[in-house]
Amino acid sequence: MDSLSAFWDAVVAFFNALGSVAIVPLLIALVFHFIGLVLRGIAWRNILVAGVPGGHVPPGPVIGGLLAGSGLNGIVPARGGDVLKLFLVHSKVRRSTYPTLISSLLPETLFNTVMAILLLAWAWQLGVLPSVPELPGLSAFELSWAARNPEIAGIGTILFFALLAAIAIIQRPRLAKMASDLV
Repeated sequence: MDSLSAFWDAVVAFFNALGSVAIVPLLIALVFHFIGLVLRGIAWRNILVAGVPGGHVPPGPVIGGLLAGSGLNGIVPARGGDVLKLFLVHSKVRRSTYPTLISSLLPETLFNTVMAILLLAWAWQLGVLPSVPELPGLSAFELSWAARNPEIAGIGTILFFALLAAIAIIQRPRLAKMASDLV
């Protein structure tokens, strides 16, 4: 119960601090973020035009799929939103195949990797990253809470995978069709 109380205190502190955020800079940042996502969607569509037979790829479904997948990536680990991106675009773009769609994500992934390495190198050069000996002492709710409550974390993990299995069972005919399209 102590950890739930600490979690609730952190949530309350977050929302109290959220009220002190200046609205205009936040809206400007959100507009730039949205523009960046739309430009990434256009870039992904241009990559798909070269890879999809016939070259007809409507921009709307690609940009929409990218927006939905990026949103899901914010809450699902291991880039789970990319699966949603692929599914949405495959369902809307005629004659697209999953191998083509998957390989089309490679340029974006390479770009993100290079940029992340450059940003981490820059932050390390500035001295704003913690040193390796400091890492174990840093507090991280998601990891420390799970370590203090292994039973609850384990049950939550099992429930998450049970939910995924239930969705897979319900969507089995559709998944079988998708698998046959891959071959």
